[in-house]
Amino acid sequence: MNQTQQTSLSREILFVVEDYYIVAILSFIFNFVTLFICISVLIVIWQSKRRLHRICHLLICNTCVASIIYSIVTINNYIYLIFIQWDESNLRCRFRAYFTYVGICGEMYSYLIQSLSRFILFKYSFKYRWLKSSKTHSILIAVQWIVVLLLTLSSLLSTDVSFVRLKLCLIPTKKTFHTFSVTFVYYLIPLLTTILLYINIYYCVKKSKRNAMITIQTYQSHKRDLKLLRNIVLLILIYLIGGFPTIIYLLIPIKYLYLLNLITQSLTVTIAKISIILLDRQLRNLIKNIFCRTRTVVMPFRIVQ
Repeated sequence: MNQTQQTSLSREILFVVEDYYIVAILSFIFNFVTLFICISVLIVIWQSKRRLHRICHLLICNTCVASIIYSIVTINNYIYLIFIQWDESNLRCRFRAYFTYVGICGEMYSYLIQSLSRFILFKYSFKYRWLKSSKTHSILIAVQWIVVLLLTLSSLLSTDVSFVRLKLCLIPTKKTFHTFSVTFVYYLIPLLTTILLYINIYYCVKKSKRNAMITIQTYQSHKRDLKLLRNIVLLILIYLIGGFPTIIYLLIPIKYLYLLNLITQSLTVTIAKISIILLDRQLRNLIKNIFCRTRTVVMPFRIVQ
């Protein structure tokens, strides 16, 4: 037991506060950019005079809310890590871990909700018109957040998360079962489910395209569904690539992989938010018009007599 404690103690000594300076600065930048983008998107959609008041934009707002939670909690975590080291409360540490996982899990499941929405609308909207309503999707979003809040309770209720000096309040990798179960529930389930829904709709669209009886309106709707799902899959792939350092770190727990993992987590969220604007033509054009609007200056003129 003493040897184990000495080994883990020696690992902790490798971390000094200076190790986190660059990580914290980059994470602050990425998270502040994410906050700016998400708040701007929410304001633009809210003030769009119904031009962006569609179901897909309601779901985008839901994703932005998850990103705002994640960014605020991440900034708070680094403030505690560097400036409030005297707070050694395990309970407050667990709450910080809990809200961190709420942001991460909420982000991933928001993309699952987007693909699930397209699947439901594609399959059943012609028969059940009420599925297209904003009220139905608001209920779907509420259910998503209830599920997220319940799924992430393990980090708050268990004793696996505890205060360790110069370490972020997260589930330690030595808790193998908890770590891999969290990875499976928070990442793999929404990722694989989204891909399966995408494959199903893609197959149905291709099948409908070969059907000579399909109407132009239905075909255009199917193409729109396919495009939206393509965008969702691209965003999921961004998170999959961004999570690659995490997977490596779980297999090879090295200090610099741990620090790299912290940076890529915030960077991935920022890239995903930028991609949302780039992939949505209506949202992109409206934001472009707002921020790049040129004022026409009316110059007085004199009549030459």
